[in-house]
Amino acid sequence: REYITGVREKEERERIDRAERGPRGQLLRDYWTDLLGLARSQTNLFGGVSPSEDNWIMSGSGITGLHYYFIVRKHDVTVGFHMESVKKRNKVAFD
Repeated sequence: REYITGVREKEERERIDRAERGPRGQLLRDYWTDLLGLARSQTNLFGGVSPSEDNWIMSGSGITGLHYYFIVRKHDVTVGFHMESVKKRNKVAFD
């Protein structure tokens, strides 16, 4: 009974969140769905990433501290590679 109540409360919070985000959230989810489909046809790097209503998505590279990301804004898109590690480790990974 407690579990069912918790699930219902979670579903209600998610419904309210979607309503507050409005059509922009669905637009972003649709965008990421299409982009991830295209990316998956070329590489497996984004295979474990799900579409979201955020304006960014990120995926690990398979190496600790190295990530690929996409950011979409109103008038442009950024594609990037982020290195979180210390300088010496970054140099080794980059070379």
